[in-house]
Amino acid sequence: MEDKLKPYVDLQFAANSGDAENSSTRLNLGSSYYLFKNTFFSTNIGTKFFSDNNADENNYSQYDWRFKFTQKF
Repeated sequence: MEDKLKPYVDLQFAANSGDAENSSTRLNLGSSYYLFKNTFFSTNIGTKFFSDNNADENNYSQYDWRFKFTQKF
């Protein structure tokens, strides 16, 4: 079982400068479960924070949940 279940953490940070001074941060926590060698399910929950230094009304945060089935040929 432990070799079929693979947890992961994904962190992304992006920042722009110049005319578009904004930044975003995304954090995902998830796991993949391998049924067979080329078949797996994965799910993750994540959050994203966006910040615009020029216009505070454009700032937002979002949360999402994803589920994916993959079959490689």
